[in-house]
Amino acid sequence: MPVQSPTVPKSVINRVLPICKFFAITPWNTYKDEKDDDCIKSRFYQVYAVLVMLACLVSLVSGVYNSTLDYPTYSLHHIVVIIDHIMFVSITTANILGTFMTVFYKGDVIKEYAERIISINKFIPIRGCPKSYWRMVIIFCIIVCFTIFLDTAVWIYIIGWKFYKYYIFREFQYFHYSVMVFLAYYFACMIRCKFASLNVLLTEDACQLSSQEKYTHDFLPVYDMERLLMVNNDEKTTQQNLKDVFKWYTEIADILEIYNSIFGQIIFIASMCTIALLLNYIVYFLISPFTIAILILVMFWILIALVQIITLAYVCDSVAKEAKKTPEICYILLNKIPTIPKTDKDKILREELQLIAQQAICRNPCISASGFFVVNNSILGFIMASVTSYIIVTIQFVGQH
Repeated sequence: MPVQSPTVPKSVINRVLPICKFFAITPWNTYKDEKDDDCIKSRFYQVYAVLVMLACLVSLVSGVYNSTLDYPTYSLHHIVVIIDHIMFVSITTANILGTFMTVFYKGDVIKEYAERIISINKFIPIRGCPKSYWRMVIIFCIIVCFTIFLDTAVWIYIIGWKFYKYYIFREFQYFHYSVMVFLAYYFACMIRCKFASLNVLLTEDACQLSSQEKYTHDFLPVYDMERLLMVNNDEKTTQQNLKDVFKWYTEIADILEIYNSIFGQIIFIASMCTIALLLNYIVYFLISPFTIAILILVMFWILIALVQIITLAYVCDSVAKEAKKTPEICYILLNKIPTIPKTDKDKILREELQLIAQQAICRNPCISASGFFVVNNSILGFIMASVTSYIIVTIQFVGQH
C-alpha cells in the first residue's frame, strides 16, 4: 500500500490551525516533534489565551450589568431579560471552557490526537478533503456572518446603539462558539472518513485474499468516490493486510476516545447553549410586540441553532454507524466462506475476519458528550423536548405575573 510523504498528512491538521490559534482553542505547538525554539511565542500565546478568556468574562459582566440597568425593560417582561442573560452566560461558559481545556488543560492530549491522525493518515488518506474543508468553511462563514450582521442591523434599528453596545461583544462570542462547534464537526468528519475508508479496504483485502470477485458494497466514504482510488488493486493482498486492518481499527477507536476527551465537554456545553438560544428567541418572539424584522431575525437564529446541532449530531451518529459497519462487513464476508474451510486461505481469512469482528463489537466506538449521553440523532428529541417544556413553564410564569 502506498505511503504518503510526511508533509501531506500534516496538511489535514495544518489547514485548521490558523483559525484555531486566532480564537485560542489549540496549543501553540500542535505536534510533539516541534522544537522548543518557540518557547517565547508559546508563552505569548498563553497570555493571549488568558486575555481572550478575560475578554469573554468582562464582556459578560459588562453586558449583563449595564443592560440590566439601562435596557428599557418596561416594554418586556423580566423573564425575557433573564433568559437572555442565561443564553449569554452559556455561550461565555462554552468559550472560556473551550480555551482553557484546549490551551492549558488538554494541550498534551491534543498533541497526541494530532500525531495519531497524521500517523493513520499515512496509510488511510482522506481524498478530496481539502476541497470539502474549504467548502464547509465558506458555507459556515456565510451563514454565521450573515446572521450576526442581520442581528446587529435589526437591534440597532429597534433599540439603537445606546443599548446595543452592551451586546456587541456577544456577537463575537457567538462567532467564537460557532467556530468550536465547527471544529468538533470537522474532526468528527475526519474520524468518520477513517472508518469508511477502512471498511473499503477491509472489503477489498478480504475479497482479494479469498480469490473471489470484488464484493459489491455501498459503504461509501463521506466525501466522494475519489477516495476509492487509494485501494491498490494491483498489489498482492496477504494475511498481513487484514492484520493491518485490525491494527488500524484499534488505532481509529483510540483516536475517537481522545476526541471524546477533547470535545466531549464542548459538545455537552454546545447542547446546553442550543437549548438556551432556542428558548431565548422563541420566548422573546412570543412575548415581545410582533414585527416583521423580529420574525425574520428569530427565524434565522432558530435556523442556525438547529443547523449547527443537527449537523453535529448527524456526523457523530455517522461515526458510530460507520464503526458498526465493520463487524457487519466481516459477518457478510464470513457467510461467503465455508463453515469448514477447505483451503488455508479460507481458514486464514475466517480467523482474521472473526478477530476483527470481535474487536469491533467489544470496542463499540461512539462519540460521547463528556459521559452524559451518546451523541447521535436522538439528541434532537432531547433538545426539542427540553425547549418545549421550558417554554410552557415560562408562559405559565408570565401569565401568573
